[in-house]
Amino acid sequence: CVGMEWQVQAMRAAADGRPPPPQPDIDFGKDTGFTFQSSPPPLTAQPFVNGAAAFESELIQAEYESIYREHGQLIRMGERFGIFDPRGRLAFLDALEAVEDRWDVFYGRFSLMDAINPEFAQQADEFIRAMGLSGAEDLRLLLREAHQKMRDRAQRELDRGL
Repeated sequence: CVGMEWQVQAMRAAADGRPPPPQPDIDFGKDTGFTFQSSPPPLTAQPFVNGAAAFESELIQAEYESIYREHGQLIRMGERFGIFDPRGRLAFLDALEAVEDRWDVFYGRFSLMDAINPEFAQQADEFIRAMGLSGAEDLRLLLREAHQKMRDRAQRELDRGL
């Protein structure tokens, strides 16, 4: 999908400190050769095996809901990242990395219990590969590099008193 390829190129540019490439001009009203069959399948599978004993715990459910809610709030907040002052950008990146770490721990526990739904794992892998990445580790590396570049830029602005 042209749009996803552009997103990956934009993330790589951010990680390299370059401006993003121009957005593709897609007119979905015209026949552009783009079909939904060429885009990755949506993630439709549930992340955890049905009946996973750990997920029956109210504490685990509350933790999942908390991480999910905070991550969603951060995504919406990140839409305004460009207007944050340098301290706000650093605080945002700290919060984003904290929620990513919480997801890693949460999914890690379920993985150790063999409670990750294989269909979900396959769909997630296909989705990541459709973006031109070789797998989850490649995606994590790209995100870490982009976040570090963003952090470095914000710190430079802060050091210059901007």
